[in-house]
Amino acid sequence: MIMLGLCLRTTTVGRPAPMVKRIAGRMADPRPGDLVFEWSTARRADSELYGLGVLIAHRREWAETDAEWAAQMAALPPDLRDDDDRGTDVAWYVQYGPTAEHV
Repeated sequence: MIMLGLCLRTTTVGRPAPMVKRIAGRMADPRPGDLVFEWSTARRADSELYGLGVLIAHRREWAETDAEWAAQMAALPPDLRDDDDRGTDVAWYVQYGPTAEHV
């Protein structure tokens, strides 16, 4: 299944037909509910559940928890505290198996 996805990905380059453009767009920007392949977890040897799953959510989140951010700001002098400088990260939530622990 994973190899089929990789082959499909390579066939959607160049000057594709309109339907192929839509497929390439969906592969580049999947929506919740889509079957996805996540490369970094596919290399895990401890389970066959990883790598292929259903996308639950894809969103930008704070890079640290609110408590961690508050602790960092408290450690700085008041004139150096800047709430606008808080870092973000992109989070992908993929359901790899049947239970909540497989997210």
